[in-house]
Order: sequence, then structure tokens, then C-alpha cells
Amino acid sequence: MQRSDDLAYDILWGAKEIARFLGCSEKSVWNMHHRGQLPTFTHGRRVCARRSTLISDIEQRERARH
Repeated sequence: MQRSDDLAYDILWGAKEIARFLGCSEKSVWNMHHRGQLPTFTHGRRVCARRSTLISDIEQRERARH
């Protein structure tokens, strides 16, 4: 079970935070979100993601390329 402070750290709230984490633009985050290319979810009108899920998704894509 995850502690609430761990969960609070794990969630990136908004395209700006996700973009900073991934090193891309907010527009890219929104585009990838709408195309289903990022493991994101919405909370109201805000796009959100878990750091751990993004890292896992990136690692999976890296393994698939080799």
C-alpha cells in the first residue's frame, strides 16, 4: 500500500509539470495525451500522470526497441 505522501510526490499535476519531467513542451504533452501516446489521465480539465507510470512506460518502450 502506498503512503499518501508517496502518492502526492508520484503524481504530476498539469501539462507543465509533465513537460518539465519529460523535457518537452506542454503542447507536446497535450498532443501525446490526446493521441493516447502517454499514460495520462484527466482530473477535471487538467492532464495528470504518475512519475512511476511514465518511467515504466519509457522503460517498456526502450526494451521493445531492442
